[in-house]
Amino acid sequence: MYYNRACFYVHTGELNLALTDLITATDLSSELEEFMKTDNEIDPLREMELYKKRFAYV
Repeated sequence: MYYNRACFYVHTGELNLALTDLITATDLSSELEEFMKTDNEIDPLREMELYKKRFAYV
């Protein structure tokens, strides 16, 4: 649910909320990190400093 809501927030331009939900989602299910590698829906988050620090390998 958190991952889907993160994607929703990306579409509404609420990137900080999106990143918060993305972090929660991956904390709950680390398998999502593999999926994130090819999910272009979260591309706007990739430029955020916190994303780069938290997911440098994704």
